[in-house]
Formats: sequence, structure tokens, C-alpha cells
Amino acid sequence: MDLLDHKCSLIIKEILDWLQHGIHMDASIQAYIHSTFAVARPAEIRLILDQEGGCEKDTLLDLLFYPTGAIQNRLEPILADCCFDPQDEQYIAEHIINAQPQAMIHYPGSGAITTIRVPAESIQNLIKRLRLSKHPDIALLQTIKAHIPEAECFSILVRIRNADLPCDAGVVEFLNLFFKTIQYDESYFRDCLDFILTFLSELSSFDDICGALIVKKHRLVALLRRAENFTGRLRRANAEMMMLSGQKEPYLNSESLRKTMGIIDLLTVKLFGQAKQIPIYKKVRLGYTIPLLFLL
Repeated sequence: MDLLDHKCSLIIKEILDWLQHGIHMDASIQAYIHSTFAVARPAEIRLILDQEGGCEKDTLLDLLFYPTGAIQNRLEPILADCCFDPQDEQYIAEHIINAQPQAMIHYPGSGAITTIRVPAESIQNLIKRLRLSKHPDIALLQTIKAHIPEAECFSILVRIRNADLPCDAGVVEFLNLFFKTIQYDESYFRDCLDFILTFLSELSSFDDICGALIVKKHRLVALLRRAENFTGRLRRANAEMMMLSGQKEPYLNSESLRKTMGIIDLLTVKLFGQAKQIPIYKKVRLGYTIPLLFLL
């Protein structure tokens, strides 16, 4: 058995173990099931699972077998050291399907457990969503391992694997700069990482990421002004009268806009040294102080 076959076997073993020894329904899954199907008790959920087919059962299976952080964090140490391709994904899916696994579903609080056979379609969807054939750039992987504590390294890699990041040298260069510059123990690290993973997935060009950040900031400033203008008009009238007069505005959270603007300022200053104006420090409800430069 060569190294790749061995890695495939390890992935198969981990996924089968996860299925057979417990999928725990967390509070968010329970809330979704209750709001969607108007059921909450294990016996009622079991009735849906025992149906021959239908959209209710398909939706529930899709929800139950969506990959969680638990299984992704178990797989990432294997995936980080081996480059799978789509054919390997298919090989893994076929072996799991042939094993005909029985999944154990745990209902929190009640202590109830139910066992169901995992449909082949659910296994195929699970493997596709795990993105086994997506692997990080080698230089980026080395940077993360060098600057992130070992206990947290693989959870960061999972977040990158889950993000819809393009395979572009500019993206890799920016992420390398981010992990080398922004310390993991800083209170704003995770907020910054969440922002840049979303931000990079929305970009169409990566030649000037710093410029793109500033353009994003300009747009947020415009939205903030719009939100504050609407709030001022709302104080002078009521929502019903404004709607009757045709004044309709989408909901804009000013605090969230300010938070994102602050993150952009922090990134442009720390990563690119863009600090031409005197920073105006404003306390945003994050638990830390961030510079708001308002680069207009």
C-alpha cells in the first residue's frame, strides 16, 4: 500500500467512525428542525426519517449529514500532509457506500439515540462538502504552522478549506502576510480572519488587494451615512408614515458597519502601512479599540 492509499484508508476510517459512533444534534440543528418541520421530539423526527422519500426527509438527511467542525478537525491533520484529487474523493465515497454504515444520531438533553442507514446520496454529498481535494498552498501551510499555535493550527486550515478562495498567487501572498503580521493572540485576530476570508472570496481581481480594501471602506462609509440619515428621518417620523410616503430603506446595522470599517483600517495599517491620516480612535463594541481612519 502506497502513501496515498494509506491516507485514503485513514480518511475512510475516520468518517466511518464519526458516522457509527455518534452524530450529535446541536442546538442550531434542533432549532432548524423545529422551525421547519414543527417537530422536536426524537419520536417525531424518527417518523420523518422512516418515510420512503419526500422533501422533508431529504432536507433532514441533508442537515444531519452536513460536515461539522468535529469531523473536519479530525480529518485536517491527514489532509494537510497529502494532496487528494477528485478521483480520490470518488474512491473514498465508494468505499464508504460499500460499507453500508449505520449512523448513530444523538438527541441532546433527552439522552435518546436512533440509528439509521446512511443513504448513498448523503455520503456523496458529505464527501463533496468536505472538499478533500482542496489543499492549501505549501508556503501558506508552512507559514500557518510557524505562526499559529499547534493546538489551533488545523482549525484555521479548516476555515481556509471551507472558504471559497480562488487559486491565485495574490491571495496566497496576502494570506502569508496576514499570518506573519497579525498575531494569533491578539483579540481581533479571529474577526480579521473572518473578514478577509469572506472579502477575498468576493474579489474578482487580486492585483491590488490594499486598494480593494480601501474601495470596500469607501462603500461602507457611504452605507453608514445612508443608515444614519435614515435613522435621523425615523426619529422625526414613524415607520408607517415613511412607508406610506414611499420611503423604504434596507436594514443597515451601523455598529456592524463601523466594526468592519475598523477591521479594514487595522489591516491596511498593519499589513500595508497605509496610515497617511491621523487615526481617530473610536470605541466599537468589540472589547478592543481599533483605529477608524475614514480614508475619503
